[in-house]
Amino acid sequence: DYRMVSIVQWPDHASARLLFGPLMTTDYSEGRYKIGLYDPMGLGGYHEFPNFTVTPGQAFWVLAADGMDFRIQGVPVCLTTDVNVPLKFDAADQTGWNMIGCPNQAIYHWGDIEVVAYNSDNEIIFGPMPISFLDADNPYIDMRIWEWQSGVYSASSDYDFTLVPYTGYWVKAKQKGVALCFPADLQIAGPETSIQQIKNSGINSSENDSKQLPTMAASQMDTNDDSPPMPMADIDDNENKAGSDSNCFINAGGAFE
Repeated sequence: DYRMVSIVQWPDHASARLLFGPLMTTDYSEGRYKIGLYDPMGLGGYHEFPNFTVTPGQAFWVLAADGMDFRIQGVPVCLTTDVNVPLKFDAADQTGWNMIGCPNQAIYHWGDIEVVAYNSDNEIIFGPMPISFLDADNPYIDMRIWEWQSGVYSASSDYDFTLVPYTGYWVKAKQKGVALCFPADLQIAGPETSIQQIKNSGINSSENDSKQLPTMAASQMDTNDDSPPMPMADIDDNENKAGSDSNCFINAGGAFE
């Protein structure tokens, strides 16, 4: 299956080619990998390897048929200051889907993350305001956060929904100039929490879907198609060679270990 992956450091090399290339055991053009980043701007769609750069707070799809030893060299993002993750929004198409992740090696609750809005001069015109303080019809962000589990999306409006490092989520901005602020003083846990501990904790796992998917979110999913874009085409689709941008959708999966 595809994985949504994020990093928690400023990489030595931000370009996808220099960052992911050394991690691959075969050339990307041989079709053993699918790596891409969604961009709502312009026509929308995915920028497939190597046509994107990678920064903390940004998530991307990874599908690796033979697994991948995912080791990234870089400078860890600070844990003692607030970190802003800007969201993209295409005003022409009213498209605001963004793939995000924890920007540092800390764990956060969805309701504690703050929304900040800026004008064209980069001046704050709203916030920072915790998501838990916003109204459902606020003009800045959709109150739901989405994750990919076992080949399907699930949405949550639960303020206690837990965001963990190295994975990814979808959020939807409603206008230009919106950013998410990850407050340093509202971290649940820091780097002393190992990845294995996170996995073993079962946080937001499929076993807890009924708890993480409130009635309101479930109803919204049932009555409209307002859900994040599906992943790129599967690993067997060779129509999109390395260096292309893709709007294709998932068909089947491989493995990412």
